[in-house]
Amino acid sequence: EYAAKGAVLWPDFWPNSLAPDFFEILDLDVTSVPQGTHESGQLLWDKQRHWQPLQLCLYLNLKGKFFYPLLTDYLGQGDKETFAMSMIALGHEYHLVEL
Repeated sequence: EYAAKGAVLWPDFWPNSLAPDFFEILDLDVTSVPQGTHESGQLLWDKQRHWQPLQLCLYLNLKGKFFYPLLTDYLGQGDKETFAMSMIALGHEYHLVEL
């Protein structure tokens, strides 16, 4: 899967809790986002193929005080959804491991 898509992410336990404002900011359709969350402790990422999403991810993390609450609907803070949302926002595909 990594060879085909260049990115592999693992699911986390929690359901998706993105704030509605986040969809507007990145011009995302609600149906384009998975129902679950993603683990950020491990991932496989081909930087050459997915350089643009990595740059967006960096921006979201540098501006974490603004974006982290939106990524969790104000329930928590952290980088966990920045990787997947950067890929989705820029139309890049990734493989989500099934547990």
